Amino acid sequence: MVFAALLAATTSFAAENRIKPLAASPHQIESRLKSVQSLINTSSAALGQRTEVDAKTRAHLDEAVRFHHDAKDAFDSEDYEEAAKLLMESEKSLFKSVRRAGAGGRGMSEKRRRDYFNYRLKSARALLATHSLVAKEKKIIEEKKELEKQIEADIKKAIAILKEGDADKAISVLDAASGALKTSIRTMHKGDTKARLLDFETPADEYDFVKRFDDDYIKLADKFITEVAENRPDFPKLGRMKKSRNAGVRFREEAEAHARAGRYAEAIKTMDNSIKELKKVLRLLGFPIP
Repeated sequence: MVFAALLAATTSFAAENRIKPLAASPHQIESRLKSVQSLINTSSAALGQRTEVDAKTRAHLDEAVRFHHDAKDAFDSEDYEEAAKLLMESEKSLFKSVRRAGAGGRGMSEKRRRDYFNYRLKSARALLATHSLVAKEKKIIEEKKELEKQIEADIKKAIAILKEGDADKAISVLDAASGALKTSIRTMHKGDTKARLLDFETPADEYDFVKRFDDDYIKLADKFITEVAENRPDFPKLGRMKKSRNAGVRFREEAEAHARAGRYAEAIKTMDNSIKELKKVLRLLGFPIP
């Protein structure tokens, strides 16, 4: 009954908001953001009461959450057209999740469950790499070693569970590990990020430090873009990922030109802009990078 009501609500909501979505006013978009968030919360609570949840059902809900998060980011940046587009994608994914849950999650073959496990495994490993990078950037590597060891153990545990034939349980273990990493990343990003300036004797030293992180972010961005292009060529955000990556590389080239001329203050500022663009690639994949 819960999912029947949710299905009716999401169908009605989507129909009401499909008319001229890109012409919506900021006030209308803000209202839709709140309404979709409410539906997502209700769906999450309903799924949480189930002892078993079909992996694809969960995947659609996760996708709805990611699209909604991106829509809010676009709204906060006053890109209302993009926010409206992303909200529509969130609504579509939410509808798919609720519809599948109402049908009992039928149709998920064992092969598809394993394929989805592999997708979540790649995501968990990517999050772990991102977590290590942020810990290095914040100079708190030692503090985070224990968590990263635990996550590595959880990943091995999930793989072992999959080999025993329980794909859904294995996916749950991976999702819990990913959740812990996301929480830790958010925690690390709290506080004064400008304190980095106090840790270097010269601007040249700081430039070298920032440049190393830009190297890491470029490698991560290229890795993720390649994986998405190969495995999910129809991913709706792939174009934006490439655009952000290319913008990051352009800023990098400008920063290097400033550094060669001895303009380290400008080089550092421009390199930071490069990192900001490259971080967008991770955010587009749902990683909690501010």
